[in-house]
Amino acid sequence: MSNQLDHKVITLNNRTITINPKQRLISANILEYYDIPEFEIGYTYGNVAFATIDEQKHVKEAYLKEFCTNTGHRYIDVFNLIPKVETMSSLEIAKLTGKQHKNIMADIKNMLEQLYMQPAEFSASYKAGNGQMQPCYNLNEELTITLTSGYSIPQRNAIIKKWQAHRRGEVVTQSTTLTIPQTLSDALSLAANLAEEKEHLQQERDEAVRTKHLISDRKVATALGTAGNLAKSFKDLEANVKYKNPYQMRHTFISMLLQFGNSLIVIYKMVGHNNTEMIYKNYARFIQHNESKKLLKFF
Repeated sequence: MSNQLDHKVITLNNRTITINPKQRLISANILEYYDIPEFEIGYTYGNVAFATIDEQKHVKEAYLKEFCTNTGHRYIDVFNLIPKVETMSSLEIAKLTGKQHKNIMADIKNMLEQLYMQPAEFSASYKAGNGQMQPCYNLNEELTITLTSGYSIPQRNAIIKKWQAHRRGEVVTQSTTLTIPQTLSDALSLAANLAEEKEHLQQERDEAVRTKHLISDRKVATALGTAGNLAKSFKDLEANVKYKNPYQMRHTFISMLLQFGNSLIVIYKMVGHNNTEMIYKNYARFIQHNESKKLLKFF
């Protein structure tokens, strides 16, 4: 007699498992999840631990549970698993589309209100780079696709690729999901997101350096500390570099040309003067210096 009607099919770690809640039976391929050879169950309990239904071998829950307890395996109650609803956060959507997170948040709220859904049901929070908790949204695939249906084609494509890769268990690298800004507004949004991400990484690095004694890998801690010192040195160097306007750069350019012995005729034409008068008037000391060098070289 077939008990197929009592069977249910579930997915556990990308494995298709058949269960029979009524008889508390689990298809024998569950043992692959625990990395337990089938013969070990049979050797411990004998054939009484198994049952065959419609030519498919099952293991009885009571024996599997007891074996896991005795051997230190964490038993998973497959009869009471709560299906996990995959979601995508508004932060991830912002990163994939190149839009500012605050704009994504506003779009989501507007969409949920038009669908007569309560935004609070999808609200969540995340820890920002400054350590403070900030609001965000978590959307399922349907709502994510609905949200981005009004976005540009590259933005929609980045979202769809992410969901498809997620279903296949793949990891999408940044190079495959980076969206090229199509407008100035998108470019500015992308720049703002990158700046925010950079700040977040900087704060994480600083925190790691401050807690160096808690890091088990000494090489990692040293590398993080070096990176922090380099960043500080660059900031100090940048602060000591005085601003130079275009006129000063032009002045330096002409001065260097003269010091290297270039012809005044070539220079005045290059910089847009009508004759050499301005060159003589403003750069006479460089001309005299250059002529003195030539004279000394002659003697």
